[in-house]
Amino acid sequence: MVNEIEKQEQGFSLLEVIITLSIISSCVLLFSLAISQIGSTRAAVKDDRQIEW
Repeated sequence: MVNEIEKQEQGFSLLEVIITLSIISSCVLLFSLAISQIGSTRAAVKDDRQIEW
């Protein structure tokens, strides 16, 4: 009975932690790239609007 409880309370393995961190870091990287792309697109649109006037 005691062995069954100890087996159920195991934590995450190193492989699971590495995979999770890589997924989270990829999401953060893509988010930061998207934010920078949005900023450059807004600047280009603003320049085009100034040229029209």
